[in-house]
Amino acid sequence: MSEPRRILLLMAEAGFGHRRAAQALAAALQQRYGDQCLVEIFNPLADERTIGLMRNTQTSYDQFVKQRPDLYRASFEFSDQTVP
Repeated sequence: MSEPRRILLLMAEAGFGHRRAAQALAAALQQRYGDQCLVEIFNPLADERTIGLMRNTQTSYDQFVKQRPDLYRASFEFSDQTVP
């Protein structure tokens, strides 16, 4: 039997179900491929090796969305654009 494929799902605790989406993907991969894959969910923003400024972004995310919905909307629209 060959080695299982290793799959790394990156996510962040930035609200709106990112962890749940990663868990759903992991479950679907396991259901479809079983022992043929090893799925790991990892949050790089929670890792102690990540600089503090980056780690703090996910803890202040919900507060940012509530206090500055205008900036959130603008940043979302900017990040949702197709890169040429």
